[in-house]
Amino acid sequence: MFDRLVVCNGLFQTPKEPRVEGLDQFRGEILNPHTYKSPKSFDGKRVLVVGLGSTATDIARGLAGRASQVFISHRNGCLMLPYGKANDVCFPPLREQRKAMKRQPFEQGQILHKVFLEMQDEAFDLRPEWGLANAPAMPRKIPIIGDEFYGLLVSGAVTLVPGVNRVLQSHVELTDGKRLEVDAIIFAIGYNKSFSLLGPYDPSRHMPQAWKDARGSMGRPLARLYQGIFSLDFPDSLAYSETVGPTLSSSINADLASMALAQVWLGASKLPSASEMAKSADAQNQMVISIAKEGDIFDPSIVNTTEWTIWADRAAGLGIQDRIGYGWKSWWLWLTDYRLYKTLLDGSLDVSDSLLNDTSMAFLRSYFTTKPALLEKDVTDLKGKVFIITGGTGGIGLELAKILYHANATRIYILSRSAQSGDTAIGLIKTSVSPPGMKQRSAKDEDTVRFIALDLGDFSSIKAAAESFLKLETRLDVIWHNAAVMLAPEGSVSKQGHELTFATNVFGPFLLQHFLTPIMLQTSRNPATVKGSVRVCWAGSGDGVLPPGEDGILWDDWKLNSPEFGGFKGRTERYMQSKAGNAILAAEMAKLHPEITSCVFNPGAIKTDIARHAPWFLQVVHNLMSHPVRFGALTELYAGFSDEVAKTNGCFVVPFGQIGTTVPKVEAGIAERNTGVLYVPMEKAAGSGFTRSGVEVEPRRRTGHLRRSCETCRRSKVRCIPKADSSNAFPLCERCSINGTICIFERAIARPRQTKSMPKSKRKVVEEKIDGLVTLISSISAKSAAREVQSPTNVDSASLVASSSTDCTTLSPTTRQDVVAKGFLTTDEAKQLLADFAAASEEFSPVLLPPEASLDYLRLERPCLLLAILAACARDHLQARLEIEFRKMLADRVIVNAEKNLDLLQGLLVYLTWNHLYFNPAKEQIYQLSQMATTMAAELKLPPDDSIKDILIQQRGTFDKNGQYYFIIEKMRTFVACYYVDSCFPPEAKANSLLQRKSLYIQIYIQEVGLHSPPHHEANIDVSNALCCSWCSSLPRLNIAISCIRAAQTYINEYVFLTPQSLRSTVLFQESELLYAILVLAAATLGGVNVSEPGQLRELADISPYLIALRDKMMTMGTMTDHGQDRRDYFWKMTQFFKHCLNWKSQDAGNQAPCLGTCSSSSDDSMSFLRILENIPTEEVIQKDTMFNLLDMSWIMSVSEF
Repeated sequence: MFDRLVVCNGLFQTPKEPRVEGLDQFRGEILNPHTYKSPKSFDGKRVLVVGLGSTATDIARGLAGRASQVFISHRNGCLMLPYGKANDVCFPPLREQRKAMKRQPFEQGQILHKVFLEMQDEAFDLRPEWGLANAPAMPRKIPIIGDEFYGLLVSGAVTLVPGVNRVLQSHVELTDGKRLEVDAIIFAIGYNKSFSLLGPYDPSRHMPQAWKDARGSMGRPLARLYQGIFSLDFPDSLAYSETVGPTLSSSINADLASMALAQVWLGASKLPSASEMAKSADAQNQMVISIAKEGDIFDPSIVNTTEWTIWADRAAGLGIQDRIGYGWKSWWLWLTDYRLYKTLLDGSLDVSDSLLNDTSMAFLRSYFTTKPALLEKDVTDLKGKVFIITGGTGGIGLELAKILYHANATRIYILSRSAQSGDTAIGLIKTSVSPPGMKQRSAKDEDTVRFIALDLGDFSSIKAAAESFLKLETRLDVIWHNAAVMLAPEGSVSKQGHELTFATNVFGPFLLQHFLTPIMLQTSRNPATVKGSVRVCWAGSGDGVLPPGEDGILWDDWKLNSPEFGGFKGRTERYMQSKAGNAILAAEMAKLHPEITSCVFNPGAIKTDIARHAPWFLQVVHNLMSHPVRFGALTELYAGFSDEVAKTNGCFVVPFGQIGTTVPKVEAGIAERNTGVLYVPMEKAAGSGFTRSGVEVEPRRRTGHLRRSCETCRRSKVRCIPKADSSNAFPLCERCSINGTICIFERAIARPRQTKSMPKSKRKVVEEKIDGLVTLISSISAKSAAREVQSPTNVDSASLVASSSTDCTTLSPTTRQDVVAKGFLTTDEAKQLLADFAAASEEFSPVLLPPEASLDYLRLERPCLLLAILAACARDHLQARLEIEFRKMLADRVIVNAEKNLDLLQGLLVYLTWNHLYFNPAKEQIYQLSQMATTMAAELKLPPDDSIKDILIQQRGTFDKNGQYYFIIEKMRTFVACYYVDSCFPPEAKANSLLQRKSLYIQIYIQEVGLHSPPHHEANIDVSNALCCSWCSSLPRLNIAISCIRAAQTYINEYVFLTPQSLRSTVLFQESELLYAILVLAAATLGGVNVSEPGQLRELADISPYLIALRDKMMTMGTMTDHGQDRRDYFWKMTQFFKHCLNWKSQDAGNQAPCLGTCSSSSDDSMSFLRILENIPTEEVIQKDTMFNLLDMSWIMSVSEF
């Protein structure tokens, strides 16, 4: 039982039945498009194709070159169009379709016909004898695409002839009286629809009589449906999937119709009343009848293009027609997305155009947001705090600086490119009036607001700006990465050659933050700093336009250089991609530095000059609808000071001050896929001495005196001469005065205080020298004593332990960045993996971690071991990345730097122990790496000398709290693990003849199984003279047979070269493997394998030389009895066996190959020894002169077959 039913029979249900006189007396083949399958069956025949349409021309193209003659019979001809231009006319842009919608179908067809005739005459030189001069117009007949078909007509491969008058026994009489002798007739005259599936609910059951009498009806049904889709009996549950629609494309029409049907049945669109639907269906029927009365009509389901297009657009909810006219929706689309508007009007119709609503509505929502959550008056006193605002000389940054200034901030740094704009901004900030609800700044300090030159498109400028700040300040509380570029002109690049949008919005802020993170970490760790108050705020954007790529960034082409990102679309997506990058950076920084609160903010649609590169009409809309800069500043204020942001580190702030979400795919990428993907390459691009972990350098205090040179002259490294007549509060140098640049004299940095040392006495100096000599002598003697120890009684155990530690040193603290610092995983994730390793290594572990081995300890002292543990316990793509990192570390430290220590050896052992978790056959190095571990253990002199072990045993109690004791125990345990791991990959396995022959035998078996018959052979087994299927004579079967033969020959060669000792040690099943290999060669030599090239296979598999070699080998193994006779043991029997096999092979009776015409390969026992034995004459079975019975060998053959 179903609730709804859609009938999708399609157009091509039943081929039309021809009505031609004498058709029943034709002796040749009569086919239609359903019964015609392949042109192969018409090789060398004369074929007549009746009809001139797409089906008929397709059949003719297939027959050309195979049939001896191909004729196409037609009565009225057909238009032939070139492919490319036909598409332009048949599927015009919406602008042209809108003009054509005002005309009736027949009128549209006449106009198209005129255009088609001109196109046909321009593309093809039609000959009069083809009879194509009076082709009917649409909608009577659809044109054909004639590019390839025209070439067949010109070459004579296909001949056009008049219509068929009658059919004779072997000829066809045409309407012009000529007769054609043909072997086959293929009727391609179209198809009949049928709605009879539903019986009494057949929509064509009440066809008007006028349709039945019409000339063009041709007995076809005329359905009475609403819009060609809905049943008038049950419109809410019964529909027909017809190809009705405004275009000649079945796929486009079907998409539109199915979308309309789905929306109606979902309840999103409503159907009219029953009377209105009946009226619409009758109007369609009358239109079709009027056309059919005058002549043919290609499809009775044609519709009124204008009415149907408007109805389908509204029913499907596309909204396209409302946006390409002259209504307000059309004008609004023109204003908000001119490129999309032009694409809709002048591009091809595509159902995906309906997706415009999401983008447009998201764009509109950015102008209508909630009221601000944090106002200026809510900001507490900021005395003692330091802030940085990039892009602070205008727009939102300038407004934010004014708020901070009146909140009594100690220092505000505005960073921008232009020094002139910086001076102007500083003046505006100092003279500004306090915002509503805020008091005027209490203390007028001329040095509160400072300017530092910064060009985010120049890495050198970024580094210089950071260095300038670090020289001036000892703390940084909040930085707003406010500066950005939007819709940069096509082809713009930074000074280092990077794409300008990504360089300015992502690379630049990252690099600046890279330099400033240490001082912010220092600030956050200050006991007086409130937790969560040190923040990094990154500038994001809304979701009006989706960024490219799966994660918001096209990782393989982040510059977006491909042609699809050209023009305004590419500029927009580059901007949105850069904003997605900032969201990723904010989330990454929250993971790496939880002490610092990191967030990304969308300031909203604010009236600034950021849209200066946008088209003029977008600038107009932006300026009309955007909000004042104060609202953008309040959003950034919320990001910098709200307690809610501190609770959600890495969050996304939306206008005008609330926690929201960014683009879903960007969030999904941050959570699931791209951890560290963006951060790592940018860190490499930074190339700085600062580390991401934040190296802290205690800054020196500043004095109350000014430096002798201004900062500009100091950077330029020139002499600074202060002007003597300077009337300013601060001096001004002559060079800056002449150049018009800002001149700042910073406070001098205090020199570090040095404690005054007291002069040492002569006695103290002598004592220190003596102590140094004693220490040096002791260390030398301890080393020699450890190497030359004779008995445990005459050696100082402490010196032995100390000396042994020098032979196997641990890894000293390193400055290498591990996978945690690189962002592959967080510290919490690493700790969890360590706990997983402790649980997984309970059964066996090459390394026993002490309880005090924390993550920090392992990162510092055992980085290689830690990385191996993390790689073994991680899963999915993280495991693959960590495994690659381990290989890189191993290559760098062992191969490049020639290091060898306990950390590397233990990491290598862990890696080998759990190697199966990330095993890759293409990169298999288990044996090689195990040998590396062995040689490294030898070079590290593991284990310690026996004398040291004895001392450890005797003095165990004195070493309970000595770290060196545990270190030696760790070395011994590592040696045992190394021995165990290495023993798992013994070199003897590679030289074991038994294993080698077993692997060769398996290769024979695998290939022989491939020769077994597939399931469809079963039908041919019991049928006499059955035709062989294609598998028996296929090339893959021949290749498998050849591989099987070569494997058998390789096995026999290996057997022949066995030593006598190895041969006498073989067992039953090994001998059965030999006979199995002989059986394979025998079957191929004697024609027992049915293939396409039996002669080639027999020549390749010639068993004679192998039988001779085996016979000679067995003869050498024979022995004599005490009476001087041959000992009739196994080797004697095998010698006789191979002799008689040679005799049997030489007989002509064994050379009969099976008939290739039958499915002999379908018999599974075709290669059975017992079946071959049945064909041997009785006199060959029992040899009287040797008293050797071949049947005695059948048991060993049975074993081989088993």
